[in-house]
Amino acid sequence: VQDIVAQRSAQPGWPSTADRSEVLALLTFAAMFHHPTFRTLIAAARQASPAAEGAMTDPAGVVASMVRHAPVALIEPRAAPARRLKIALCVSGQLRGYKAAFPTWSKLGLDAHETTVFIDSWQDIGRNWVRIWHFVRAHGDVHRMLVGPDAPLWLQRRYPTLAAAVLASDADPRALATLYGTKHVRLENDKDGSFLGRPNVWKMHYKVERAHHFALENGRDFDLFVRIRPDIAIVADAPTDWAEIFARSRAERLIFADLPLRFVYDKVELGDQFAVGSRDTMDAYASVLSNLEWCREAKARPFGVPEALRNHEALGLLTLYRGILTEPLPALQGARLLDPTMLSAAEIYDLLRPDIAARTADNLDRAFLSACEQTIGEHKHG
Repeated sequence: VQDIVAQRSAQPGWPSTADRSEVLALLTFAAMFHHPTFRTLIAAARQASPAAEGAMTDPAGVVASMVRHAPVALIEPRAAPARRLKIALCVSGQLRGYKAAFPTWSKLGLDAHETTVFIDSWQDIGRNWVRIWHFVRAHGDVHRMLVGPDAPLWLQRRYPTLAAAVLASDADPRALATLYGTKHVRLENDKDGSFLGRPNVWKMHYKVERAHHFALENGRDFDLFVRIRPDIAIVADAPTDWAEIFARSRAERLIFADLPLRFVYDKVELGDQFAVGSRDTMDAYASVLSNLEWCREAKARPFGVPEALRNHEALGLLTLYRGILTEPLPALQGARLLDPTMLSAAEIYDLLRPDIAARTADNLDRAFLSACEQTIGEHKHG
């Protein structure tokens, strides 16, 4: 990227308005691999078209947006403030393994600052449904029923005792408030109303935005806004200098994320499990869903953004289009997503037996019991 930009810059009149597709491609590569070259390109595009305008529906409009939003000049970060930072910790998404994950967040060092927690989640704690039934995978017919789209209903009809144990996973707002030490807790039922049929990626973006607005509604002038999944466990012991993150985010229009902007197969992606930045940068990060819905109504879909919402993609493109760069946060290296404690094969076996005893067992029942017995035996001997 550096070599290409150096060669192009030596050409008289480059970049011109006719070069916007190439400039956008180079800006995208530079945003991933070399931030100084990104800033060089922004400066060149700004000089060539200082008053460029236009919707983000074509390369020229996207470049114009990046030029408008990116810093005019790289400002040296100010010295770290001699005070505790005011940090909004916005927890959003399905809770899943939140109980085990939360204690690991102490590694982030947020307690050294004035950190306020805002939780905007779902009533259903959630779990990795496929992983629960992994031990049944060798029994094809049973496994297909257990992981299929109608699995919960099938389970309730056929094995009501087991279903009650597996599906009973509603969160208690008071328990969440106590665990996280906050009075700011909001839960919604994603099994009702407008949420029915919504894909998980839509619900993720919806909750990211809701949690961010929850913090804004509080009225405090926060220095940093953190987006974090409740089920993410921090395993690295890398120290985090939050004052430096605050200074650099403001000076460089920068977000620190679990995974920075990158190419994954055929698309541009940005990590969505963790992000931190100043108010300005995190406003853009958190508002992807509402921005896309506005664009859809205006029939002005941003260039390169597919009609269907895909994981990480719109997030990566729309933050980039706002002139925002990203870096990985070392503390997130090796972070893991945790599920709630799952029933063991022995517990599932004990819950199955009374349901099956109430009727004549069939081949599906026998296969399910056999999978449990086999797994229990393996655990006993290994």
